[in-house]
Amino acid sequence: MQTLEPAHLIDGVHWWELAGHHEPAALDDTWRRLHHAVQAVAEAGKSWADERDDDSHSALVWVPDHSKLPDQFFAGELVHGELSDAGARVLLRPWDLRLFVIDAAGAPLAELNAEERTIGDLIAWVRGTLTERVGEPTQDARPAPDLPSHPVENGAPFGEPNQLAMAEVIRFYANADAMLQKIATLIDATDEPKVWPHHFDIATLATIDTDSDGGMTKTIGIGLTPPDDTSDAGYWYVSPWSKDGGSSEGGWPVLPHGAWKPRDDALPLAILRVADVTSTEERKEQHERVATFIASAYTALRAAFDTA
Repeated sequence: MQTLEPAHLIDGVHWWELAGHHEPAALDDTWRRLHHAVQAVAEAGKSWADERDDDSHSALVWVPDHSKLPDQFFAGELVHGELSDAGARVLLRPWDLRLFVIDAAGAPLAELNAEERTIGDLIAWVRGTLTERVGEPTQDARPAPDLPSHPVENGAPFGEPNQLAMAEVIRFYANADAMLQKIATLIDATDEPKVWPHHFDIATLATIDTDSDGGMTKTIGIGLTPPDDTSDAGYWYVSPWSKDGGSSEGGWPVLPHGAWKPRDDALPLAILRVADVTSTEERKEQHERVATFIASAYTALRAAFDTA
């Protein structure tokens, strides 16, 4: 059985200290505003990339440092078309809500400041710019359903983001990506961390078992997600899935940080609220809390799978 130790997720992983003292309303508003903005980035993969059953053609990745545009970005799929075999990619720089289209080598081709624009403007700009660069889209994009409520969904411009809150959200994704990248090197059959535009979580998925046709039958997802129906605060999660279902009942070990959330006809979900990480201002302690939570929850769930 593959296990994780907290030290595995600390050694060689950079952790940005989380401030944790921002106004909750400002943090929530910033996370929601950014959630809507990344839909413009996802538009490229949805409209130009070949569809995949897991919808990963619409997913984004976190880019911690871009050689030709030094900064941190959410980057979409590299898409191709009849006008360009090399392709192009859409990026969003979160701190100033600026969109970029870059070529396959990373050189910027076009950019747009989203602050005075609506989500409709952003999507129209992405579609128009990519059509000029790579050719006509190959399919119609399906809008993500049930996005979090925010004035931008009704046509309000994005406006200037709260810089303190945005810096915190950027640190959330930077820390999560660094941790998940390390996990992907430690656990077999684990995919590249992705940012999923529907829920705006950043996560990696470990395939624990497959059937004779190679289809997944047991998986464990690990990630960070904004506030949702599970918790009114952003949280880290370790989420098991089994084709045969499961039960949340039983002697689940007490987690050193975080808690188990029972689910009907499924193994429990492990969650660690962001607020429980930022209740300390010590960078090392924050990192250790998340590392210990992930390692403990993953190991317990893996043992449950192996003994089922």
